[in-house]
Amino acid sequence: MDTVDTDVNTEEEMDVAKATNDIEEFPQNTSHLSDEECMNLTVLLKVCSALKSLGLFVSKKEAYMLLYVITSLTPPPTNCGVQLIKTMIAVLIASPFLISNKQREEAVVKWLKYLLDKQDFYNKTDSASYSDLLLLLAIHFQERQRTQILELLSDILCFDVQSSVRPGKHSDVRDTYLSVFTEEVICQQALLVQPTPSLNAEMTGFYPLHCIYNLLKSQMFSKHSVSVTSWVFDQVLLAREPLHPTLPSVVQELVAAILSPPSRSGSTYRQPAASENTLLMVFKQPHPEMPRPSPASQLLTLYYILLYHNTWLSHLKSYSSHSRHPPPPYRPALLSSCPTKHLLRHAQLNHKEYSMLYPSLVKLVATHLPHIAMATDWLGEVPTHTPLVKGSLKSAVVKKGLHPDTPPSQAILVLERLSLYDVTELIPFESAIVTSLPRLLYTDTPRRLQNLVCIIWRKLNMVMDEKYETHSYSATLHFDLPFCRLWVSTVNALSSEFEGKTCYSGERLIADPLLVLKCDSKVFRCPPLMEVVLHVLSMFLSASRSRVTEQTHQMVHSSQSSSTNSVTVNERDEFCNNYISLQESAAIQMLIETCLTQESDKADQLFGNLLSNQREIQCLVFSYVHQVFIAYPNIAKLVHFQGYASEVIPAMVGGVPSMHICLDFLSELLSSVQPSKQLFGVQLACQVLAQYPLAKGSDVAQLIVRTLQSLLASVPVPAYGDMFLPVLPNLVALCQGFPPLTQEVTQFLLQLGRRQLLAGHSTVAHSNRTSTLTDSTNIEKSFQELSEITKANKLYSQNRILLAVQQTFKQLAEAVLMIQ
Repeated sequence: MDTVDTDVNTEEEMDVAKATNDIEEFPQNTSHLSDEECMNLTVLLKVCSALKSLGLFVSKKEAYMLLYVITSLTPPPTNCGVQLIKTMIAVLIASPFLISNKQREEAVVKWLKYLLDKQDFYNKTDSASYSDLLLLLAIHFQERQRTQILELLSDILCFDVQSSVRPGKHSDVRDTYLSVFTEEVICQQALLVQPTPSLNAEMTGFYPLHCIYNLLKSQMFSKHSVSVTSWVFDQVLLAREPLHPTLPSVVQELVAAILSPPSRSGSTYRQPAASENTLLMVFKQPHPEMPRPSPASQLLTLYYILLYHNTWLSHLKSYSSHSRHPPPPYRPALLSSCPTKHLLRHAQLNHKEYSMLYPSLVKLVATHLPHIAMATDWLGEVPTHTPLVKGSLKSAVVKKGLHPDTPPSQAILVLERLSLYDVTELIPFESAIVTSLPRLLYTDTPRRLQNLVCIIWRKLNMVMDEKYETHSYSATLHFDLPFCRLWVSTVNALSSEFEGKTCYSGERLIADPLLVLKCDSKVFRCPPLMEVVLHVLSMFLSASRSRVTEQTHQMVHSSQSSSTNSVTVNERDEFCNNYISLQESAAIQMLIETCLTQESDKADQLFGNLLSNQREIQCLVFSYVHQVFIAYPNIAKLVHFQGYASEVIPAMVGGVPSMHICLDFLSELLSSVQPSKQLFGVQLACQVLAQYPLAKGSDVAQLIVRTLQSLLASVPVPAYGDMFLPVLPNLVALCQGFPPLTQEVTQFLLQLGRRQLLAGHSTVAHSNRTSTLTDSTNIEKSFQELSEITKANKLYSQNRILLAVQQTFKQLAEAVLMIQ
């Protein structure tokens, strides 16, 4: 390499000649520097720089000698040689006095260009390259980040250089450095730096990743039309645990550069998106001899896919308003090919290693894949840290043990052995467990067997990956939702129509989640299996909600980009909410029907068995209904305006803690013009007010009495039986919750009894006597008078209304006495 041009005065030339003689110990053939000599030179340069920082005066001759050493030597391409070059660069930046005139500045520029040209020479070896240092310094100089430069220099020179570099003097070094490293050179230089192998959070200091992050953040790559996507994914593939904190930020900036909205920058260049093949290879082993990508690489790739989709959706409005086509989305099958559930669980169990990624990843999964990140799954997760069982069961042994012809005792032994397995070891037995589900519906199946199968099913649900399906793709742009193959196989195994044959696909179940409830009716009296079915139903309903929301979102912006059939945001939200509400309400109506008493339940009721299968099913259904009502209060209103069997009302009010929200719309329900809805509203309101006797319910209680009185006047007497018989038992509960209404309820009962007596062609004397009943305010006296009249009437023993009124009077009197 050429030496520094020495166009100076004669005295300085003499000093240089003398200085040259003083450094005779340095070999003149610099290409043969040994590693030991490089190490000695590195230490010598650090000592000289440290002495200068302590205030030691450096003469012009000494400064020239130091610059001569830096710009003249060519270290070998070894680790020690690269460390010497890094030290030379750091000493040069930390010593602005070395560049005191134009000639020295030209020498430094020539040396920096020489380092740029020789990068390939030093990168051919296994030694660490100095390219990342050159790049990082250029970026810091470009952004005027003086503090970061001083920290970098201190890290290399092993002392604090803050005191040795004054702010004013540092500007000269910056100008010299940036005359070589222009913005375009910086971008090209960034791609020449090799990604860091096995990058993780335990590796401190500055790495090429920091350079790429700063350039992406400043949009310099886009400004100079330089593609960096390939480099970023090369680094992602080399990521290891614990995850480096800068990697998620780099992925965020890359997605922003790929999907930059029209108003972000003046440049029209966009970073190219990673190809689908590149992304899919992260989740598969490319070659048997090559190592499988690490979980850190897979989680970062999953984060990129979800973030790309989220950003793509959020920028649709911006693209449509600027009449620009957005970059194409990824095909639907891409996310279905990602083991999302498995990776999310891995990050959850190792949250310390992914502390910078996990919160953002969970947010994206909960937004776009809510059925994968269900809180109920995490709260009810089966512990996995169980002692491993010595030896292992074969799939054939498990299938034989769970066969319907196998005695239950043997099946229980096999299942108890499986229940001790770690969750990951249960995956090979998934098919055997799902196939055994119909066996649980047999009447002679022990409860222990049912519980063990469902426990193992819940364990499998924690780790089963999504099903990878290959199918033809339509032109729609919706983002396909992954679904767990365990859910699909479970639905098909319990299907009553197809008897376990695989007929329902994941796509069909997402489109119509109510198919989950189209199973064998015996499932609705098998509590362990019913719990599994409710879980699968909630998963597919959640997936369907996400699908509908995204489809309507895209529908709005695609219509706005065209001149016709424009759909507003309000119309989109209304359509989406209505569809989701109808779907959820239909599922709740079907579940409420399962709570009705069946023929098989009458035996338990006959013997007074409170712990019956029906009662367990009701508890499970009511718990599910409670969660839906809390999450979507409007669905509670819709379900009750649709109505359901009145015999379930007491159990619903007592079993669903959120039924108190009915107080908000009971007045509207009681004011309905349809008598059937009014009657249902009266029964519901009586039970709700008895369960929740709150102050705001007093107006509703008075409205109940007025509604009954209006029905009494408008409904013909022959219809009294169907109309009022279901209502009368609820009036006692209403008076217990609101005692001041006792008098008004008594008057209603007396009017009902009088009208029924008059309709039975009673004697005139009786009619005249009953006319005084409405003026009575004493319940016991009214009850005695009504009893005498009804006993004298021949139709008493045949009149259900009079019997019910008398019975209600009796219960009401007992309730009043208890209150007093």
